[in-house]
Amino acid sequence: MLSAALLLTATPATASVLGARVCAAVLFDALSNDWYIRDAFNYGLLQRGQSTVLATTLNAGRTYKVVAGGCEDAFDVDVAVYDESGNLVSRDSDTSPLAVATVSPRWSGTFYVKVTMYQVRPNSGGAAHYVVQYAYK
Repeated sequence: MLSAALLLTATPATASVLGARVCAAVLFDALSNDWYIRDAFNYGLLQRGQSTVLATTLNAGRTYKVVAGGCEDAFDVDVAVYDESGNLVSRDSDTSPLAVATVSPRWSGTFYVKVTMYQVRPNSGGAAHYVVQYAYK
């Protein structure tokens, strides 16, 4: 399991990507031991109000936590999960830098994760880094 303390000792590509990973790791640290946390993660930089969509395979019979964590410059990150037909399956829309959508797909297939950077710090240059990572059981 990733821990926020372990991530702080890593050498990131940028401090902002590390900050986004630490944000996501806080949730993973709080999950019980019956969740498996994928080591792989996606990351990027989004302008305020900008979104990106990532394709992923989810399997029936599992429950997923799709986590989008923002860096130190992110105020409000949202995540939404859609099926292959574009139907909304789950979403998080609170106003925090950590967004979590819980998904228990009824079928295995390709799903789409949309990450939106709604608000960033005024001195951030108008953008902030995000990380998307999954846990499942």
